[in-house]
Amino acid sequence: MGLFGTVIGIVNAFTGINLQRGTGLAVVGPGIAEALVTTCLGLLVAVPSVWAYNYFSNKLESFDLEMRNSVDAISTYLSGFQAMKRNR
Repeated sequence: MGLFGTVIGIVNAFTGINLQRGTGLAVVGPGIAEALVTTCLGLLVAVPSVWAYNYFSNKLESFDLEMRNSVDAISTYLSGFQAMKRNR
């Protein structure tokens, strides 16, 4: 959203230059303002999204590690239990 809006805003600024044959602030200002607003909105969406992705990715990675450790502990326990039954 942010990148697309930025591009459209810049295109609108250049279109204003082409239509009015001028390069004053009144001509390019609305297009530049549109580009800045959409860039800001894009950042407001992107930054929390990246934070949430990293947070949940780290949570899942730690859960995966915990599950692997649990499987190893259960496997070690069961192999020791099986060896003890064989020695009887």
